[in-house]
Amino acid sequence: EVLKEAYLDPLGMSVTEFARRIGISRKCASELVNKHAGVSVEMAHRLAKATDNTAESWLVHANAIRPMGSKSSQNSESNSRSKADV
Repeated sequence: EVLKEAYLDPLGMSVTEFARRIGISRKCASELVNKHAGVSVEMAHRLAKATDNTAESWLVHANAIRPMGSKSSQNSESNSRSKADV
């Protein structure tokens, strides 16, 4: 949502245009904008170039709000259950 609200909406940019500008598929851009995909180091660098932000800030932000169902959130849930069962 940050990507959409802070960058796409103010610029009047569609997901399709955003995808074209950073060199990814529209599907990938949509998943990213809608938080159905995480931010890799490579993607963080692409976002940094497109938004005049740092790759590090995108990675920090992405790690703070992982999409539900991602491997990291599943691992956290699994670890919580394992600790609770002990």
